[in-house]
Amino acid sequence: MDESLEVIVGKLRKHLRLEKKSVEMYRLTLEKIRSPVLREVLEGILIDSIAHMELLKASINVLKEVSKIKFEIEAEEIREREETEKLIKVLEEHLRLEEGAIQNLISLAEKVSIYSIRETLRSLYEDEKRHHMLLRNIIMALKEQI
Repeated sequence: MDESLEVIVGKLRKHLRLEKKSVEMYRLTLEKIRSPVLREVLEGILIDSIAHMELLKASINVLKEVSKIKFEIEAEEIREREETEKLIKVLEEHLRLEEGAIQNLISLAEKVSIYSIRETLRSLYEDEKRHHMLLRNIIMALKEQI
């Protein structure tokens, strides 16, 4: 692994440790919160932090292997073309079904006058856009394989 990748991996590991610490803190804090609304918001952030941890772990693993082998996404390990095509269809259908819902989120956000709720909806919208970008990249990689 070249030096710059080692530095990047080190920084990602540091960020991963911070996410783990955040998850632990949220779990301890949630037990003490009486407000259902505040608890739900913090639970949502907790879930995002857990997702961030998994994405960081995957990124670290890929970068550690980048100098040794060509990057292959996990789904590429599916050996049969038919299974890969099925996976592509499932992912494309997921994108298609969620597209309207995602646009609805931003539309709803603009109609809500409560700042914290409006910003929460905007944040959800941005997260969904990023998820869709990742899924489109995975679909492209899978299509290149078949």
